[in-house]
Amino acid sequence: MKAVAVVLSRNVRRFRLVPAVVEMLAAGLVTIAHRSGGPQLDIIVESPEESRNGFLASSEDEYADALEAVASMTPEGKTELRERAKDSVGRFSEAAFEAGWVRTVEAVINIC
Repeated sequence: MKAVAVVLSRNVRRFRLVPAVVEMLAAGLVTIAHRSGGPQLDIIVESPEESRNGFLASSEDEYADALEAVASMTPEGKTELRERAKDSVGRFSEAAFEAGWVRTVEAVINIC
């Protein structure tokens, strides 16, 4: 049997777990991450529904609801979610980081 979803139930306020969530999405895994830190603020998109790339949860009930939602998805729905997950991580690429860095440095230079 193949896994239906990957669940990260630990509070991810520590940076070392944030890359794991990004890697899960990049691999196209249906991701259920703890509703905290980076996943909540920057990584997992829950709404609008057509932009969803994963699920967030912090209580037993929320994890159960997320697992139930994943289990009830059609194969096509899971494929679409996985594709959105893979597409969503480009903003964490080296090229995106470099472009943001250049914009920031140029803004500081222009102020001086």
